[in-house]
Amino acid sequence: MTLLSKSYRKSSRGLVWKLQGLRKNRSADNVHDLRTSIRRWEAVVDLFPKKIRKREKMKKYLAVTRQLFRSTTPIRDLDIVTQNIVSTSGDRNASVLSLIGRERDSLLPAVLRLADLLLELKAPGVRRKDLSSRAISKRRDKIVGKLVAKLQEDVLVVMTDYRKIKELHDVRKECKKLRYTLELFPSNHNDHLGDLMRAWQSTLGTIRDIDVTQHFAEEKGLTEDLEDVLTKLRISRDKLMGSFTSTAKLEKRTIPAEI
Repeated sequence: MTLLSKSYRKSSRGLVWKLQGLRKNRSADNVHDLRTSIRRWEAVVDLFPKKIRKREKMKKYLAVTRQLFRSTTPIRDLDIVTQNIVSTSGDRNASVLSLIGRERDSLLPAVLRLADLLLELKAPGVRRKDLSSRAISKRRDKIVGKLVAKLQEDVLVVMTDYRKIKELHDVRKECKKLRYTLELFPSNHNDHLGDLMRAWQSTLGTIRDIDVTQHFAEEKGLTEDLEDVLTKLRISRDKLMGSFTSTAKLEKRTIPAEI
């Protein structure tokens, strides 16, 4: 399978570049870009035959990428909170921003150690002849089918209750994985679904950022300090949820892309 083989090499190189970029600059953008690169790489690997996914080198590399992704999550959350505070109130909450900065700095060493380990391991090679078009096509259809079914189920839940934060986050992750999978097999048949996933991912991402900020304020006992910020964000969240529910009509079936 030439297409998937090329995608694997491209995503592996992209992941290395993002790892090196994070080593040079620990900015919020670089953390975000690394996380995206990891998810795109994993979307490719998930399409491989089981015998490739279960190879020891692949399992080890995949385990470290997932560990690295998890380790960046609290940093990404802090970056989101910082962005929401600054965009909503400027520097009027300097003490809170300072607290966030110190916590972020304390989390970085563990992330950088894992980044170094991943750079040292290097992505396992995959031979083109091991990628059967028929097997890849079958697995792709299985993944897409499961994601669409799960989306339909979760969307119904969140449309009836805006407070289903976990389910909202699940929908966003499902949108992202489905989008990345479809993009590996460009086809006019999938344009509408891909565009829908991109739009949902964007809207739900902003909602998720607001929920993360609310949770941070509650966890740190800062709801009073950030009262103005949280009030504005809640109003924005309600508008975004209204927009999402008005357009949340996923296709009942999807036409698989042609390989």
